[in-house]
Amino acid sequence: MTHAASHIAVALLTLTVAAGANTVSARRVQDSAEDKSKGVFLQVCGRCHPIERVTAMRRTRPQWEEAIEAMINTRGAKVSDEEYDTVLGYLVREHGRVDINRARATDIVEVLGIEAAVGNTIVEYRREHGPYEDFEALVKVPGINREQLEKKRDAITF
Repeated sequence: MTHAASHIAVALLTLTVAAGANTVSARRVQDSAEDKSKGVFLQVCGRCHPIERVTAMRRTRPQWEEAIEAMINTRGAKVSDEEYDTVLGYLVREHGRVDINRARATDIVEVLGIEAAVGNTIVEYRREHGPYEDFEALVKVPGINREQLEKKRDAITF
């Protein structure tokens, strides 16, 4: 290997290691935020309910908003604006439901935890080819990661 080639190899290795470290660091930040949001959810909702009762069924974002509003307006739950946003975000991400044939890309992304480009692909494919019949039809869309969607399969309705 020439001197220049060895410098290039070292530079590529350094970039690869740095990219991996950034990915791990970003994952840690995301995990920390998710832990915080789960903690807020447990604190706010656990005051009055067994958690299993709250999360027994998946709901759409509007349904979770309605449920939280009902707890505030009819049950007297005390929730700050920041707690409201945190709890709602947690519930939609972890216990949300999305109708893949009607939802906007942003809703699909939020519930399924996928990249925005994938959510846009799902919506564009639906516009061009019509509604998805089932999960198998959805995962045949080019660029869709079956394994990733499989993890949230119970959050998808058709």
